[in-house]
Amino acid sequence: IGMLQAYGLDIVVLGGLGLSAIALLVVAKNVISKYSMVADGRATWGEVGMHGAVGVVLLVIVIFLATQAATVLT
Repeated sequence: IGMLQAYGLDIVVLGGLGLSAIALLVVAKNVISKYSMVADGRATWGEVGMHGAVGVVLLVIVIFLATQAATVLT
């Protein structure tokens, strides 16, 4: 039974890692779309920087929460 619990824990931690990867892709897509808007003249570089900064903060929070959840589960 202990081995099944360990596998369950690994699956949950892997799910958290997957959510972190999805968050990274969403942030990258958002920043790239803002960069495209700058190239078209519809946005400013400040907006790209702001989206990048907020995206980094969100990624740090998601990764922090995923690691905290992994330690709580163990």
